[in-house]
Amino acid sequence: MQGHDDLADPSCGPLAVAGAWGNVRALATLLITFAGIASAGLLAAASATSVSYPLGAILAAVLAALGISAAGSQFVEQAAGRPVSGVARAFAATPRILLGSLLLIAVLVALLAAFLLVSAAMLYACRLPVVGPILLLVVAPALTIGGAVLLGALAAGALLTLAALWEGHSLRTALSQLCAIAAKRNHRALVDLLLPLLVAGSLAVVGSIFVFAAFVLVASLAAALSGAMGFEDWLAGLAAWPSLVGDATATTAWAGVAILATIVSALWVSVLLFAVAIGYRRCAEGVDIAIARAAVARAIIELQVRRVEAVEEVAAFARRILGSVVPKPGRGALVPIAPAPAGAATATTGLAGLPASRISCAHCASDAQPDDVYCGNCGQRLSPPLVA
Repeated sequence: MQGHDDLADPSCGPLAVAGAWGNVRALATLLITFAGIASAGLLAAASATSVSYPLGAILAAVLAALGISAAGSQFVEQAAGRPVSGVARAFAATPRILLGSLLLIAVLVALLAAFLLVSAAMLYACRLPVVGPILLLVVAPALTIGGAVLLGALAAGALLTLAALWEGHSLRTALSQLCAIAAKRNHRALVDLLLPLLVAGSLAVVGSIFVFAAFVLVASLAAALSGAMGFEDWLAGLAAWPSLVGDATATTAWAGVAILATIVSALWVSVLLFAVAIGYRRCAEGVDIAIARAAVARAIIELQVRRVEAVEEVAAFARRILGSVVPKPGRGALVPIAPAPAGAATATTGLAGLPASRISCAHCASDAQPDDVYCGNCGQRLSPPLVA
Protein backbone atom coordinates (compact mmCIF):
# COMPACT_ATOMS: atom_id res chain seq x y z
CA MET A 1 0.00 0.00 0.00
CA GLN A 2 1.61 3.27 -1.09
CA GLY A 3 1.83 6.13 1.36
CA HIS A 4 0.35 9.57 0.81
CA ASP A 5 1.52 12.75 2.48
CA ASP A 6 -1.97 13.48 3.71
CA LEU A 7 -0.86 15.18 6.90
CA ALA A 8 1.08 17.81 4.95
CA ASP A 9 -1.61 18.28 2.31
CA PRO A 10 -4.11 20.97 3.38
CA SER A 11 -6.64 19.64 0.86
CA CYS A 12 -6.91 16.49 2.98
CA GLY A 13 -6.88 18.14 6.40
CA PRO A 14 -9.65 17.89 8.98
CA LEU A 15 -10.96 21.35 8.06
CA ALA A 16 -11.31 20.48 4.37
CA VAL A 17 -14.57 18.54 4.71
CA ALA A 18 -16.46 21.18 2.70
CA GLY A 19 -14.31 20.10 -0.25
CA ALA A 20 -16.80 17.26 -0.63
CA TRP A 21 -19.10 19.68 -2.45
CA GLY A 22 -16.51 19.94 -5.20
CA ASN A 23 -16.91 16.23 -5.97
CA VAL A 24 -19.70 16.56 -8.52
CA ARG A 25 -19.86 12.86 -9.33
CA ALA A 26 -20.25 11.81 -5.69
CA LEU A 27 -22.89 14.49 -5.16
CA ALA A 28 -24.77 13.18 -8.20
CA THR A 29 -24.62 9.68 -6.70
CA LEU A 30 -26.09 10.91 -3.42
CA LEU A 31 -28.77 12.98 -5.13
CA ILE A 32 -29.87 9.95 -7.15
CA THR A 33 -29.86 7.83 -3.99
CA PHE A 34 -31.93 10.16 -1.82
CA ALA A 35 -34.29 10.96 -4.70
CA GLY A 36 -34.97 7.23 -5.00
CA ILE A 37 -35.50 6.93 -1.24
CA ALA A 38 -37.92 9.87 -1.23
CA SER A 39 -39.81 8.45 -4.21
CA ALA A 40 -40.11 5.07 -2.49
CA GLY A 41 -41.52 6.77 0.61
CA LEU A 42 -44.04 8.86 -1.34
CA LEU A 43 -45.20 5.84 -3.37
CA ALA A 44 -45.65 3.79 -0.20
CA ALA A 45 -47.66 6.60 1.39
CA ALA A 46 -49.74 7.12 -1.74
CA SER A 47 -50.74 3.46 -1.92
CA ALA A 48 -51.50 3.29 1.84
CA THR A 49 -51.65 -0.49 2.03
CA SER A 50 -50.37 -2.81 4.73
CA VAL A 51 -47.77 -4.24 2.34
CA SER A 52 -46.52 -0.97 0.86
CA TYR A 53 -44.92 0.36 4.04
CA PRO A 54 -42.56 -2.59 4.76
CA LEU A 55 -41.75 -2.89 1.06
CA GLY A 56 -41.00 0.82 0.90
CA ALA A 57 -38.79 0.59 3.98
CA ILE A 58 -36.85 -2.37 2.53
CA LEU A 59 -36.43 -0.60 -0.81
CA ALA A 60 -35.26 2.58 0.92
CA ALA A 61 -32.71 0.62 3.00
CA VAL A 62 -31.32 -1.13 -0.09
CA LEU A 63 -31.06 2.16 -1.99
CA ALA A 64 -29.34 3.82 0.97
CA ALA A 65 -26.80 0.99 1.27
CA LEU A 66 -26.02 1.04 -2.44
CA GLY A 67 -25.80 4.83 -2.71
CA ILE A 68 -23.70 5.40 0.41
CA SER A 69 -21.29 2.61 -0.59
CA ALA A 70 -20.94 4.05 -4.10
CA ALA A 71 -20.46 7.61 -2.87
CA GLY A 72 -18.05 6.44 -0.16
CA SER A 73 -15.77 4.87 -2.78
CA GLN A 74 -15.84 8.13 -4.75
CA PHE A 75 -14.93 10.22 -1.71
CA VAL A 76 -12.07 7.85 -0.80
CA GLU A 77 -10.73 8.36 -4.31
CA GLN A 78 -10.99 12.12 -3.84
CA ALA A 79 -9.18 11.97 -0.48
CA ALA A 80 -6.41 9.86 -2.04
CA GLY A 81 -5.97 12.29 -4.93
CA ARG A 82 -7.05 9.79 -7.58
CA PRO A 83 -9.51 10.39 -10.43
CA VAL A 84 -13.08 9.98 -9.19
CA SER A 85 -15.11 7.19 -10.77
CA GLY A 86 -18.34 7.90 -12.57
CA VAL A 87 -21.74 7.22 -11.09
CA ALA A 88 -22.33 4.01 -13.06
CA ARG A 89 -18.91 2.58 -12.24
CA ALA A 90 -19.28 3.45 -8.55
CA PHE A 91 -22.65 1.68 -8.36
CA ALA A 92 -21.19 -1.34 -10.21
CA ALA A 93 -18.61 -1.84 -7.43
CA THR A 94 -21.17 -1.81 -4.61
CA PRO A 95 -22.05 -5.56 -4.52
CA ARG A 96 -18.51 -6.44 -3.42
CA ILE A 97 -18.54 -3.62 -0.86
CA LEU A 98 -21.94 -4.67 0.49
CA LEU A 99 -20.79 -8.28 0.89
CA GLY A 100 -17.81 -7.17 2.97
CA SER A 101 -20.05 -4.79 4.91
CA LEU A 102 -22.44 -7.60 5.81
CA LEU A 103 -19.56 -9.74 7.04
CA LEU A 104 -18.29 -6.78 9.06
CA ILE A 105 -21.72 -6.30 10.60
CA ALA A 106 -21.76 -9.99 11.55
CA VAL A 107 -18.39 -9.60 13.33
CA LEU A 108 -19.55 -6.49 15.18
CA VAL A 109 -22.82 -8.15 16.20
CA ALA A 110 -20.90 -11.17 17.51
CA LEU A 111 -18.67 -8.93 19.65
CA LEU A 112 -21.66 -7.03 20.97
CA ALA A 113 -23.50 -10.28 21.71
CA ALA A 114 -20.47 -11.55 23.66
CA PHE A 115 -20.48 -8.36 25.75
CA LEU A 116 -24.21 -8.71 26.41
CA LEU A 117 -23.77 -12.32 27.53
CA VAL A 118 -20.98 -11.39 29.92
CA SER A 119 -23.02 -8.46 31.23
CA ALA A 120 -26.08 -10.67 31.72
CA ALA A 121 -24.03 -13.24 33.66
CA MET A 122 -22.52 -10.58 35.92
CA LEU A 123 -25.87 -8.89 36.54
CA TYR A 124 -27.47 -12.25 37.27
CA ALA A 125 -24.83 -12.85 39.92
CA CYS A 126 -26.01 -9.62 41.58
CA ARG A 127 -29.20 -11.45 42.56
CA LEU A 128 -27.35 -13.19 45.41
CA PRO A 129 -29.04 -12.39 48.73
CA VAL A 130 -26.14 -10.88 50.67
CA VAL A 131 -23.32 -9.83 48.34
CA GLY A 132 -25.65 -9.09 45.40
CA PRO A 133 -26.51 -5.46 46.26
CA ILE A 134 -22.87 -4.71 47.10
CA LEU A 135 -21.70 -6.37 43.92
CA LEU A 136 -24.18 -4.34 41.89
CA LEU A 137 -22.56 -1.11 43.08
CA VAL A 138 -19.34 -2.20 41.36
CA VAL A 139 -20.73 -4.14 38.40
CA ALA A 140 -23.17 -1.52 37.10
CA PRO A 141 -20.61 1.32 36.73
CA ALA A 142 -17.96 -1.05 35.37
CA LEU A 143 -20.33 -2.46 32.75
CA THR A 144 -21.49 1.03 31.80
CA ILE A 145 -17.96 2.34 31.25
CA GLY A 146 -16.90 -0.86 29.55
CA GLY A 147 -19.92 -0.76 27.28
CA ALA A 148 -19.23 2.85 26.32
CA VAL A 149 -15.60 2.03 25.48
CA LEU A 150 -16.67 -1.04 23.50
CA LEU A 151 -19.30 0.86 21.51
CA GLY A 152 -16.82 3.62 20.73
CA ALA A 153 -14.18 1.12 19.63
CA LEU A 154 -16.70 -0.75 17.47
CA ALA A 155 -17.85 2.51 15.86
CA ALA A 156 -14.28 3.62 15.10
CA GLY A 157 -13.36 0.19 13.79
CA ALA A 158 -16.46 0.05 11.62
CA LEU A 159 -15.71 3.46 10.06
CA LEU A 160 -12.08 2.58 9.29
CA THR A 161 -13.02 -0.85 7.92
CA LEU A 162 -15.82 0.54 5.77
CA ALA A 163 -13.45 3.14 4.31
CA ALA A 164 -10.97 0.37 3.48
CA LEU A 165 -13.75 -1.57 1.77
CA TRP A 166 -14.67 1.57 -0.19
CA GLU A 167 -11.04 1.78 -1.31
CA GLY A 168 -11.28 -1.69 -2.85
CA HIS A 169 -9.66 -3.87 -0.18
CA SER A 170 -11.07 -7.21 0.93
CA LEU A 171 -12.49 -7.58 4.42
CA ARG A 172 -9.45 -9.59 5.51
CA THR A 173 -7.06 -6.87 4.36
CA ALA A 174 -9.28 -4.19 5.93
CA LEU A 175 -9.26 -5.95 9.30
CA SER A 176 -5.49 -6.46 9.08
CA GLN A 177 -5.09 -2.76 8.40
CA LEU A 178 -7.35 -1.94 11.35
CA CYS A 179 -5.19 -4.08 13.64
CA ALA A 180 -2.05 -2.36 12.33
CA ILE A 181 -3.56 1.09 12.95
CA ALA A 182 -4.63 0.14 16.46
CA ALA A 183 -1.19 -1.26 17.26
CA LYS A 184 0.85 1.63 15.84
CA ARG A 185 -1.10 4.87 16.10
CA ASN A 186 -3.05 4.47 19.34
CA HIS A 187 -4.50 7.83 20.45
CA ARG A 188 -3.28 9.65 17.35
CA ALA A 189 -5.43 7.43 15.15
CA LEU A 190 -8.53 8.25 17.20
CA VAL A 191 -7.87 11.98 16.87
CA ASP A 192 -7.20 11.68 13.13
CA LEU A 193 -10.52 9.88 12.69
CA LEU A 194 -12.74 11.93 15.00
CA LEU A 195 -11.55 15.46 14.21
CA PRO A 196 -12.86 15.52 10.59
CA LEU A 197 -16.11 13.93 11.76
CA LEU A 198 -16.57 16.55 14.47
CA VAL A 199 -16.00 19.34 11.93
CA ALA A 200 -18.44 17.74 9.47
CA GLY A 201 -21.05 17.16 12.17
CA SER A 202 -20.81 20.76 13.38
CA LEU A 203 -21.17 22.01 9.81
CA ALA A 204 -24.23 19.81 9.27
CA VAL A 205 -25.91 20.92 12.51
CA VAL A 206 -25.32 24.63 11.97
CA GLY A 207 -26.31 24.40 8.32
CA SER A 208 -29.50 22.52 9.19
CA ILE A 209 -30.51 25.26 11.62
CA PHE A 210 -30.21 27.91 8.90
CA VAL A 211 -31.98 25.71 6.35
CA PHE A 212 -34.88 25.11 8.73
CA ALA A 213 -35.15 28.83 9.54
CA ALA A 214 -35.19 29.74 5.86
CA PHE A 215 -37.74 26.99 5.18
CA VAL A 216 -40.16 28.33 7.80
CA LEU A 217 -39.69 31.86 6.47
CA VAL A 218 -40.35 30.90 2.85
CA ALA A 219 -43.32 28.68 3.76
CA SER A 220 -44.88 31.48 5.80
CA LEU A 221 -44.47 33.99 2.96
CA ALA A 222 -45.87 31.52 0.44
CA ALA A 223 -48.89 30.87 2.63
CA ALA A 224 -49.50 34.58 3.13
CA LEU A 225 -49.22 35.46 -0.58
CA SER A 226 -51.10 32.44 -1.93
CA GLY A 227 -54.85 32.31 -1.63
CA ALA A 228 -55.01 28.68 -2.67
CA MET A 229 -53.47 27.13 0.43
CA GLY A 230 -52.83 28.68 3.81
CA PHE A 231 -49.94 27.84 6.09
CA GLU A 232 -52.23 25.93 8.44
CA ASP A 233 -53.48 23.86 5.50
CA TRP A 234 -49.90 23.09 4.56
CA LEU A 235 -49.15 21.98 8.12
CA ALA A 236 -52.29 19.86 8.09
CA GLY A 237 -51.08 18.25 4.89
CA LEU A 238 -47.81 17.33 6.57
CA ALA A 239 -49.76 15.91 9.51
CA ALA A 240 -51.68 13.64 7.09
CA TRP A 241 -48.64 11.37 6.77
CA PRO A 242 -48.43 8.42 6.33
CA SER A 243 -51.59 8.36 4.18
CA LEU A 244 -51.64 10.60 1.10
CA VAL A 245 -54.55 8.90 -0.70
CA GLY A 246 -56.93 11.46 -2.22
CA ASP A 247 -55.34 14.43 -0.44
CA ALA A 248 -53.79 16.86 -2.92
CA THR A 249 -52.67 19.25 -0.19
CA ALA A 250 -50.80 16.57 1.72
CA THR A 251 -49.23 15.25 -1.49
CA THR A 252 -48.05 18.72 -2.48
CA ALA A 253 -46.66 19.45 0.98
CA TRP A 254 -44.78 16.20 1.26
CA ALA A 255 -43.46 16.40 -2.31
CA GLY A 256 -41.90 19.77 -1.47
CA VAL A 257 -40.42 18.37 1.72
CA ALA A 258 -39.06 15.39 -0.21
CA ILE A 259 -37.28 17.64 -2.72
CA LEU A 260 -35.77 19.76 0.06
CA ALA A 261 -34.77 16.70 2.09
CA THR A 262 -33.09 15.14 -0.95
CA ILE A 263 -30.89 18.17 -1.54
CA VAL A 264 -30.05 18.79 2.13
CA SER A 265 -29.38 15.08 2.83
CA ALA A 266 -27.01 14.86 -0.13
CA LEU A 267 -25.08 17.91 1.08
CA TRP A 268 -24.72 16.81 4.70
CA VAL A 269 -24.06 13.13 3.99
CA SER A 270 -21.39 14.16 1.48
CA VAL A 271 -19.38 16.06 4.10
CA LEU A 272 -19.75 13.19 6.58
CA LEU A 273 -18.57 10.60 4.05
CA PHE A 274 -15.68 12.81 2.99
CA ALA A 275 -14.78 13.27 6.67
CA VAL A 276 -14.63 9.47 7.07
CA ALA A 277 -12.44 9.25 3.95
CA ILE A 278 -10.11 11.98 5.26
CA GLY A 279 -9.86 10.34 8.67
CA TYR A 280 -9.14 6.98 7.08
CA ARG A 281 -6.37 8.37 4.89
CA ARG A 282 -4.78 10.11 7.87
CA CYS A 283 -4.96 6.98 10.03
CA ALA A 284 -3.62 4.68 7.29
CA GLU A 285 -0.70 6.99 6.46
CA GLY A 286 2.52 4.95 6.51
CA VAL A 287 0.94 1.88 8.12
CA ASP A 288 2.52 -1.44 7.12
CA ILE A 289 -0.03 -4.24 7.42
CA ALA A 290 2.40 -7.11 6.79
CA ILE A 291 2.82 -7.93 10.50
CA ALA A 292 -0.89 -7.59 11.22
CA ARG A 293 -1.73 -9.67 8.17
CA ALA A 294 0.65 -12.38 9.36
CA ALA A 295 -0.97 -12.30 12.81
CA VAL A 296 -4.43 -12.68 11.26
CA ALA A 297 -3.13 -15.58 9.14
CA ARG A 298 -1.64 -17.29 12.19
CA ALA A 299 -4.91 -16.85 14.07
CA ILE A 300 -6.81 -18.48 11.21
CA ILE A 301 -4.33 -21.38 11.11
CA GLU A 302 -4.58 -21.85 14.88
CA LEU A 303 -8.37 -21.96 14.64
CA GLN A 304 -8.11 -24.58 11.92
CA VAL A 305 -5.64 -26.63 14.00
CA ARG A 306 -7.88 -26.43 17.07
CA ARG A 307 -10.87 -27.47 15.00
CA VAL A 308 -9.02 -30.53 13.74
CA GLU A 309 -7.83 -31.36 17.26
CA ALA A 310 -11.38 -31.06 18.58
CA VAL A 311 -12.64 -33.39 15.87
CA GLU A 312 -9.90 -35.92 16.75
CA GLU A 313 -10.79 -35.75 20.45
CA VAL A 314 -14.47 -36.29 19.72
CA ALA A 315 -13.62 -39.23 17.43
CA ALA A 316 -11.35 -40.79 20.08
CA PHE A 317 -14.06 -40.40 22.71
CA ALA A 318 -16.61 -41.97 20.38
CA ARG A 319 -14.29 -44.94 19.75
CA ARG A 320 -13.83 -45.50 23.47
CA ILE A 321 -17.57 -45.41 24.05
CA LEU A 322 -18.71 -47.40 21.06
CA GLY A 323 -15.76 -49.74 20.85
CA SER A 324 -15.93 -51.91 17.80
CA VAL A 325 -18.90 -50.02 16.34
CA VAL A 326 -16.61 -47.29 15.03
CA PRO A 327 -14.26 -48.67 12.33
CA LYS A 328 -10.58 -48.43 13.13
CA PRO A 329 -8.06 -46.77 10.83
CA GLY A 330 -6.86 -49.02 8.07
CA ARG A 331 -10.29 -50.62 7.48
CA GLY A 332 -11.83 -48.00 5.28
CA ALA A 333 -12.24 -45.27 7.85
CA LEU A 334 -11.05 -41.80 7.08
CA VAL A 335 -7.91 -40.85 9.00
CA PRO A 336 -7.65 -37.20 9.99
CA ILE A 337 -4.68 -35.53 8.35
CA ALA A 338 -2.40 -33.80 10.80
CA PRO A 339 -2.26 -30.08 10.21
CA ALA A 340 0.86 -28.66 8.67
CA PRO A 341 3.08 -26.46 10.86
CA ALA A 342 2.29 -22.78 10.82
CA GLY A 343 5.61 -21.98 9.17
CA ALA A 344 5.01 -24.46 6.37
CA ALA A 345 1.52 -23.12 5.72
CA THR A 346 2.89 -19.62 5.61
CA ALA A 347 5.60 -20.59 3.17
CA THR A 348 3.26 -22.36 0.78
CA THR A 349 0.22 -20.15 0.92
CA GLY A 350 1.84 -16.80 1.52
CA LEU A 351 -0.48 -15.96 4.41
CA ALA A 352 2.25 -14.09 6.23
CA GLY A 353 2.55 -11.56 3.46
CA LEU A 354 5.68 -12.91 1.76
CA PRO A 355 6.65 -11.25 -1.51
CA ALA A 356 5.78 -14.42 -3.42
CA SER A 357 2.10 -14.01 -2.47
CA ARG A 358 1.81 -10.37 -3.53
CA ILE A 359 0.56 -9.22 -6.88
CA SER A 360 1.09 -6.02 -8.84
CA CYS A 361 -1.40 -3.75 -10.52
CA ALA A 362 -1.15 -3.89 -14.30
CA HIS A 363 -2.00 -0.17 -14.56
CA CYS A 364 0.28 1.53 -12.00
CA ALA A 365 2.59 -1.36 -10.88
CA SER A 366 1.64 -0.84 -7.22
CA ASP A 367 1.79 -3.78 -4.81
CA ALA A 368 -1.51 -5.32 -3.71
CA GLN A 369 -2.65 -8.21 -1.57
CA PRO A 370 -3.73 -11.41 -3.36
CA ASP A 371 -7.34 -11.14 -2.11
CA ASP A 372 -7.79 -7.49 -3.11
CA VAL A 373 -10.21 -6.87 -5.96
CA TYR A 374 -9.27 -3.28 -6.76
CA CYS A 375 -5.92 -1.50 -6.63
CA GLY A 376 -5.57 0.70 -3.54
CA ASN A 377 -3.55 3.27 -5.50
CA CYS A 378 -5.31 3.77 -8.85
CA GLY A 379 -8.63 2.03 -8.21
CA GLN A 380 -8.42 -0.25 -11.24
CA ARG A 381 -9.62 -3.86 -11.08
CA LEU A 382 -6.76 -6.26 -10.33
CA SER A 383 -6.05 -9.31 -12.46
CA PRO A 384 -5.94 -12.65 -10.63
CA PRO A 385 -2.40 -13.83 -9.82
CA LEU A 386 -0.88 -16.30 -12.23
CA VAL A 387 0.05 -19.62 -10.68
CA ALA A 388 2.98 -21.46 -12.24
